[in-house]
Amino acid sequence: VGGWWGGFVPLAAVVVVAMADRIVGRPLSALTAAAVKVADGDLAIRVAEASPTREMALLATTFNRMTEQLGRSQEQLADYNRTLEQRVAQRTSELQAVLDNMADGLAVLSSDDRLLQMNPSLEKMLGRERMTVEGQNASAVFPSHVADLIVSCRANPGHVYTAEMAIEDAGIGKAVVTSICVENPEQSESQLYLGSVLSVRDVTLEKQVDRMKTDFVSSVSHELRTPLTSILGFAKLIHKKLTETIFPALNTDDKKTQRAVKQVGENIEIVVAEGTRLTKLINDVLDIAKMEAGKLDWRMESLTVTELVDRALAATSALFEAKGLVAAREVAPDLPGLVGDRDRLIQVLINFDFQCGEISGYGHGDLSSGAARGVRQNQRR
Repeated sequence: VGGWWGGFVPLAAVVVVAMADRIVGRPLSALTAAAVKVADGDLAIRVAEASPTREMALLATTFNRMTEQLGRSQEQLADYNRTLEQRVAQRTSELQAVLDNMADGLAVLSSDDRLLQMNPSLEKMLGRERMTVEGQNASAVFPSHVADLIVSCRANPGHVYTAEMAIEDAGIGKAVVTSICVENPEQSESQLYLGSVLSVRDVTLEKQVDRMKTDFVSSVSHELRTPLTSILGFAKLIHKKLTETIFPALNTDDKKTQRAVKQVGENIEIVVAEGTRLTKLINDVLDIAKMEAGKLDWRMESLTVTELVDRALAATSALFEAKGLVAAREVAPDLPGLVGDRDRLIQVLINFDFQCGEISGYGHGDLSSGAARGVRQNQRR
């Protein structure tokens, strides 16, 4: 018996190990191999769900279900990615179409001032194809002063720089350079410079129209000054003859004659004064260069409010008389003197008086001057 039992135990152990391997080991090995394939991307792999034990069968079923769900999720993700790619491609195509059909020239430059993209309008303006200049530094593509603007934009992000540049067919373009910046993830208070955008608009027609306007104003001003010079000369001559020859020969004992002589004398003085002022204004219009540069000369001098108001009323007295208006003026006696351009200040007051005379009915009109809160003011009623 002892010998038989001694031989049975090893045999039983072998049988148990063999059964354990069949029940647990082989299914686990198959499951492990399948898991390795899933990790490698093979989601079509499946394991046999039939197993000697319920637990192993359940594990195999769960594994297959998980693999199937992973496959569906991957397909959905792939579909979503394809949809996104299509949308991105569509938006990119639309954006490219917009850039390609822009009338203005447009260029995008990198953070080191190299040309990344240029639309057809700018190619035409520069007379160069994008493929021949793409990747080159801005200094090799654009005029030096425009390239300097791009460098300045890189040095001072957030600033806008403009300049005029020559374009094809003897045209003139207005170049505008702006920076491309995003928030710096490492420093929230600062921005990260990605590059710059250069836009060029063809302003040749606008410049031509501006020159035509300047020529027209200059021509009209010359045409006005020529007869005005004659009128002013004759007015001065008439004033001289009246005061030196005619008025002394008149009988000034008659009050009516005295009033007429005084009125005629004052009126001719107004004609001379306004003719002189108008001549000065026309001379200013002729100085186009100063006007365009914003350097129009101001003839500053010490003035009094009373003088300005009297000159304005004298120049517009005929308008008030024609409408039956009685013009009166009231100037505060304590007004301080001022410094300004006599002719232009008088012109402002004359414009006020003309507006007052145009909108007023028949009756009485007042022009008053005073000071309030330290600011001199003029009022009309």
